[in-house]
Amino acid sequence: MFIILALALALFYRVRNGYSAIFRLTRLEVSLILFAVATTFVELLNVASLTYSIDYVSLSRPLFWLAIFKAVALTVQTKEGAYRFFFWFAIPAIPSVAIGLGQVLGIEAIQSVVLRLGSDTGGFAARLEDGRLIRATGLVQHWTSFGSYLCTVVAASVALLVLARTHRVGRPLFAWILLTILSLGIFSTLTLSSIFTAITIFLVGALTAKAFSRALPLLLILGIAGTAVLGPMLSARMDQQFSAIPTSNSLVPSTLQYRYRIWATETIPMIQERPIMGWGSNVYEATVGRGEPRRLYPSNLHWHSPESQWLSVLMTHGWIGLSSFLLILGCVATLLWRASRRGAKWIARPIWALFILMLVAAFTAPVFMNHGLPVGFWAMMGVLAGAPRHARPPLATSSERKTPKMGTYH
Repeated sequence: MFIILALALALFYRVRNGYSAIFRLTRLEVSLILFAVATTFVELLNVASLTYSIDYVSLSRPLFWLAIFKAVALTVQTKEGAYRFFFWFAIPAIPSVAIGLGQVLGIEAIQSVVLRLGSDTGGFAARLEDGRLIRATGLVQHWTSFGSYLCTVVAASVALLVLARTHRVGRPLFAWILLTILSLGIFSTLTLSSIFTAITIFLVGALTAKAFSRALPLLLILGIAGTAVLGPMLSARMDQQFSAIPTSNSLVPSTLQYRYRIWATETIPMIQERPIMGWGSNVYEATVGRGEPRRLYPSNLHWHSPESQWLSVLMTHGWIGLSSFLLILGCVATLLWRASRRGAKWIARPIWALFILMLVAAFTAPVFMNHGLPVGFWAMMGVLAGAPRHARPPLATSSERKTPKMGTYH
């Protein structure tokens, strides 16, 4: 509802100001619409053949992505506007990090809030009862989703840093403070892919902002602080990751070993049964006791997740769905490449780092369709599409200040 309202306000604002191209669709927008059409077509056929109830929320997901992208692209038109947008986008992450830290550190009041307000898809309640390792989920259901969300805020904070240092928009101190706070939140997820992604985005941003000499000491300090606060839990997580499964290689993380077994024994054989159209939305609900009595399910269905974004799309909508989804990702990469060449590196580089590492993470988790990544990712893509390439000239070097050229300033 809020996304639809934001898009309506953006359209009203642009029409009121005489902007006549609001309904002109970009290639990325067309690809999102094609994905929605393709998955709806496949879903209708699956509903008829597998006898289950259609999931309208799942089908409307790409249209919500489109609404986020379009609303931001229509309203953020300057670097100053981008700074304000990223500022207010990042602010809610501060209490989110506090909730995640309290959850991991065992603060009962915060844990009870998470149990009451958060959807428990990560099994937080069960972990509290049986004493297993607690990982921060915040209010976004799962530690992977929470880590993905925080990575989008890291990318936004890096964009704030670049704007402040190289384009004289805002002050860099706020970005440094944000990055410090976010690091604790990322560590609290105990998710190695999120930690690595955040560090990479941070270093890419520091290079773009020409602040690498400041970033390295800060990264070292944050690493020491994170280890001091969450050391025992990080150590326990590493033991889990590299504990040997019988008859397996202990050098390969156990999470990859068990995923490989699920792919080989369950997911891929099920996909091979219906490769073109898949098994439809919510097929994995049967593994947690929420299946439909009349629905036809694959006989090999036991585990509650395909453990991969790519295999998830294949399981749900087959090769028709995956090919249209890959078209979206191709359009994203094209837009990023063009923006980098046209002078928008201040925003393109952080998104590039986020995008590439999420592509890698997608092999082991459905990151592009979880509850953490999409809102921030599509909002940042909207900023990239809407903001001008050059709102202010970059800061001049010392030699340029001494010998200004004719025509440099107007």
